[in-house]
Amino acid sequence: MIGGPQGSGINSVAENFAKACIRGGLHIFANIEYHSNIKGEHSYYRLRIESKAPHSHVDWVDLLVALDRETIFGDMNKPHPTHRGHRHEVSPGGGIIYDRSLNLTPDSFGRDDIKLFPIPYMDLLVDALKLQNVDTTMQRRVSEKTPFRQNCESNRCLESE
Repeated sequence: MIGGPQGSGINSVAENFAKACIRGGLHIFANIEYHSNIKGEHSYYRLRIESKAPHSHVDWVDLLVALDRETIFGDMNKPHPTHRGHRHEVSPGGGIIYDRSLNLTPDSFGRDDIKLFPIPYMDLLVDALKLQNVDTTMQRRVSEKTPFRQNCESNRCLESE
């Protein structure tokens, strides 16, 4: 399962991973779930990957890729919460991949039967941008987490207003 805010690339990540699995001879059953069409609200994409063709999704999760904190813990701190997060869906022995910058401790997950994989998302993104010779303004904005907007005419990054 891959979860995060809508518009953060969940579909692209899931679909590219599914293509790689199919090319490797595996079978996929995919199911996307979104709670609204508002950009930034939580959504998730389930991928069931099997050596034989699966015919439905399952309720347990062997690996959760969390693109934000809400994917793990939900939005229970909001006045009108919509979900409890997905950490309780991870099967015993399963794992959670999450952004290391969230500074989570194993105790914060409330479980000792899962594996945790803190990954430096932002460092990896900056390195990938450098490898692709992406505009240095974009690299700086990503590494500083500075907001930017895209100029559609020239396709260059502009200063935020």
